[in-house]
Amino acid sequence: MTYQVTARRWRPQTFTEIIGQEHVSRTLRNALEMGRIAHAYLFSGSRGVGKTTTARVLAKALNCSGGPRPDPCNRCNSCQEITAGTALDVIEIDGASNRGIDQIRELRETVHYVPTRGTYKVYIIDEVHMLTKEAFNALLKTLEEPPPHVIFIFATTEQSRIPPTILSRCQCYEFKQLPQALIAEQLAQIAGKEQIQISPHNLQLLAKMARGSMRDAQSLFDQVVAFCGPVVGEDHVQTLLGVVRTDSLRACLDAVSSRNAQALLETLHEVVQRGTNPLALCQEILEQFRHLLVIQKVPDHAHLVDVSPSHLEDLRRLAGRFSGEELHLFCRLLSQAEAEMRRSSDPLLHLEVGLLRLIHVKPLASLDELVARLDRMEERLRGGAETPPGTHPVGAPAGKNRPPERLFPETANPGRPAESSPPLKLPKGPTEKPNPRVAETLPLAELWQEIVNRSVARKPLLGTYLEPGSLLEKEAHVLTVGYAKADALHREKVQEGENRQILEEAASEVLGRRVQLRLRELPLQAPDVDPAPAQPAEEARKETEPQRATDIVQEALELFNGTIVLQ
Repeated sequence: MTYQVTARRWRPQTFTEIIGQEHVSRTLRNALEMGRIAHAYLFSGSRGVGKTTTARVLAKALNCSGGPRPDPCNRCNSCQEITAGTALDVIEIDGASNRGIDQIRELRETVHYVPTRGTYKVYIIDEVHMLTKEAFNALLKTLEEPPPHVIFIFATTEQSRIPPTILSRCQCYEFKQLPQALIAEQLAQIAGKEQIQISPHNLQLLAKMARGSMRDAQSLFDQVVAFCGPVVGEDHVQTLLGVVRTDSLRACLDAVSSRNAQALLETLHEVVQRGTNPLALCQEILEQFRHLLVIQKVPDHAHLVDVSPSHLEDLRRLAGRFSGEELHLFCRLLSQAEAEMRRSSDPLLHLEVGLLRLIHVKPLASLDELVARLDRMEERLRGGAETPPGTHPVGAPAGKNRPPERLFPETANPGRPAESSPPLKLPKGPTEKPNPRVAETLPLAELWQEIVNRSVARKPLLGTYLEPGSLLEKEAHVLTVGYAKADALHREKVQEGENRQILEEAASEVLGRRVQLRLRELPLQAPDVDPAPAQPAEEARKETEPQRATDIVQEALELFNGTIVLQ
C-alpha cells in the first residue's frame, strides 16, 4: 500500500474524533438528529484546524445509508467512497483555481441533477474567499434557493473577504486554533500507535511550533520521524527544526537584567550558529517578556504561561528584576525590531541593535513614583514645606528650608492698588491667638495676610478666593476688601454665606471686636498712584525670580534625568 502522511492517515472520520472544535461538532450532530439541516454552511478559521475534515464528515453523515444520522457508520459504500474521495455525490472544488464566473455558471447548471446514490449532492468549496466578485454575484440566487437535494459547504481562512450577501445566506461556524496541550496529547496518541518513542518535551516543542494547527504539527512529526527513526532523541527536534533552547532564552533574559551586553551577544550568536532563524529568535525573546509581564500582572497565571514547570519557576524568579514599565518598553522595542527584520536583507543586524537597546534602557520609575515626586516638588514650590531627606536639588544646601515659592509668577493687575499684599502664604500650622493692640498697628497688607491665614486654617479652599483680594480700608466695624474686575468670580465666591462668615469671624478674632466685610470692585486704574520706583517687595521678587526659575529647572532636570540644550 502506498505510504500516506500522518495528517491523511489519521484524519478524523466521525464528529467525536474531531478534537478542539466541540462547539461545531455538537451543533452539527444536534442538527442532524433533529432534521434541521441548512442548505449552506460556512466554516472559517486558520489552516489545519479541521474545516475540510468536518465538511467531509458532515457529507458522510448526510449520505450514510441509514442517514442522515449524527455519526456516519464508515462501513457502507457511501461512507467508504467519500472517505476514499471517489463519491460522485460529493464534489470538492478548489476556490483558488476555479474562481471565475464561468466555473460558477457551470456549477449552476449541474446543481439541478439529482444525486446518483446518496440523499444529497454536497458541494464543498475550499478557499471560497478566492472567488471573484462576479462569481459570488452569480452564485447568490442559487445559494439562496438551491434545489432541495443540494447542500453547499464553504471553507475559508479569510471570512472578512467574503461578501455579506453570501454570509447572510449561510450558517457560519468559526473554528478555533487548537491549544498546545491538546496538540501534544494527540501527537502522543499517534506516536503510541505508530510505535515511535518521543519524549513529552519534544512533543511540546512540536505543538508549540505548530501554533494551533493540527496539520502543521503532524507534518513536523513526520519530518522528525524521518530524521530520527523510531527513537527520537532529546535534542533531535531542536537540531532539526532550529528551536531555541530554554537555557538559551534564560541566558538572554539574565543578560538583559544584568545589563551585560557581551553575554547577550555571545548567546545570540551561539543560538544563530545552531541554525535558528533570527526572526524566530526575536519572536521567542518577545514571548518571554510577554510571559514576565503576565506573571507580574496576573496572580493566577499558571494557565496563561504555556511553558514547562521548571521554566515557569525561572520566569517567576526573573520577573522581580524588571518593572512593569520596563517590560512594556522591551516588548515595544522588540516589536519594532521584528518589523525592521521582516523588511531587511540582514535581519541579524537589526536583532543585535534591538537587543542592545534593551541593555541601554535606563531603569524606569513607575508612574505612581513620578506623580508622588511631582506632588512633593509642587508642595515645596507652593507652600515652602521642608524638603524631605534625599530630595534636595543640585546646588540646594541640605538641612535648610527653601524659601516659599510660587509655581507661576504673579501677573500684574492694573486694578489692584500699588500697596497690595505680596503673594499669600498658607499657614504651616495652627495660628497663635493675635494681640488686638498689635493688630491695630499693622499695615493693611500685613493685617489682611493675618486674616487670610486664619480663614485658610479653617477652610483651605478659601485661600484660592482670597488671594486676588486686598484690604483697602479699615473702619471701626467695617473692613473694605477690593477685587479687580477680572477677579469677579473670586469676589462672588467670598460673598457666599459660609465663606463670608468664616472670613468675618477670622477678622473679628484678629481685631478683637465684631467687624463686617464690604467687598467692592476696584477701578481699572487706581487713583492717586505715584509711578514711583518699584516697591521693596517688588524689587525683592525681581531679585529672587531668576534664582526661583533656576531651582524649578533643576527640579525638572533631576526628576526626568534631562539635560539643558542651548540654542
